[in-house]
This record gives sequence, C-alpha cells and structure tokens, in this order.
Amino acid sequence: MTGPIRTRLQPIEEAVAPTTAGDTLQWNGSAYVWAPASGGVSDGDKGDVTVSGGGTVWTIDNDVVSNAKLANVSTATLKGRVTAGTGDPEDLTGTQATTLLDVFTSALKGLAPASGGGTTNFLRADGTWSAPSGGGGGANVGTATIDFGAFPGSSHATVAVTGQAGIVAGSVVQAWIRPVATVDHSADEHLVETIRISTSDIVAGTGFTIHGFNSSEKTSPQGGGTRIYGAWTVAWSWA
Repeated sequence: MTGPIRTRLQPIEEAVAPTTAGDTLQWNGSAYVWAPASGGVSDGDKGDVTVSGGGTVWTIDNDVVSNAKLANVSTATLKGRVTAGTGDPEDLTGTQATTLLDVFTSALKGLAPASGGGTTNFLRADGTWSAPSGGGGGANVGTATIDFGAFPGSSHATVAVTGQAGIVAGSVVQAWIRPVATVDHSADEHLVETIRISTSDIVAGTGFTIHGFNSSEKTSPQGGGTRIYGAWTVAWSWA
C-alpha cells in the first residue's frame, strides 16, 4: 500500500517581502510570492496606459488619444468652452466659437467688428466702421428732399444732411437739383423750375445744410422772389 504523500511547505517567513502596499501573498506552485491585490495587473507601462499603485491607478499616456477615439460630433462643430468657469470641453457652433475670438487690431489678426448696418460705411484699419472720407479723389454722395411747404410755398427752404462722420470743416460740398419725381413735382418740372441750390454750415463729423432758393426775377408781394411750393429732389456730394 502506498503511504501518504508528504509535501514540504515553504514557511511564510521565507517569502520575499512585498514591494507594493496592498499586495497579497500567493502560492505559485513552488513558492509563496507577493502578487497585486487586483488579481493580475502589475505596475508598469502597458502601451497606452501606465499602471501604478499596485494595479489601483491607471493613467492614460500623453499623446495617445487619437481623433478616432473621441466622441462623435455633428458637422460644423468645434471643441471649446463658452460656459463660464473651468469645466468639461463643449461642442460649439460657429456662432458660439466667434464669441470667443478677438476683434482684429492694427497689430493683431482677428474678427471684423459688427458693422451696425447700412450700406455706405467702410471698415477702417483701426477696426472701426466709418463713412468714406472722400480721400484719394473719391467723394461721398447722396440725395435729399428739400420742401418749400404747401401751396403757395416759400422762396427759401433748407434740409440738413447728417451722418457724415468723415466730413471736416474744410470739405468741399456741392448740391444740385436732381430730376427725380416727388409727390409734388414730376421729373420734367425739376428740369425747368428756377431753383438755385447752395450749401452751408458744415459741421465736422456730422454734415451740412442744403439751401434752395427760387431764383426767378419776378418778385412776390411779400418780396424775396416768386414763391415755390412742394418737395423737390436734390443730390449732393462732398470731398
């Protein structure tokens, strides 16, 4: 009869002391060894991840997260953050992204500032919108309506032109009758009526005044030339 099998057990005291807190003492078939308590992942670089703390801390290595590993986003989406304070990145629309960008300056690239509307102003190199100054042989032009009032009217009428941010005290201003019909007079009447147009009172950065006179040699009982009535179209320019 075969006797009992005897196995010599290695005393626990002979096992090597643990190298990492949290390791457990395990028998590997021939000796007791200290193994990670996690059950099998030892500390070290595992490729894209580095394990430490006896398998309890897993850290993604730098520069290993590719675009393909990120969450999907919608078309025309940018990564950023518009919510105040520190926090997770957000998926931004183009409109949201532009709110984070600076307006350009004379020294730095950037966005164009809001124009405020209109069709005549231009964007200056200092980042502001302004009416054309008329420099370089150009001119600022426009039209206005000068009104002599209801019949029988008057021999003199004025209209103020404003919104001319680039005009200066020394600007040359011109105005004339333009044959464009109004509610009172046809284009042909504009061609034959004896109205003299002149300008005055330039206000730098603002505008000027257009005057209309009836230049007929006839005089009314009230003096000052024959009266004229209604609205007339005038054109103007300055440089």
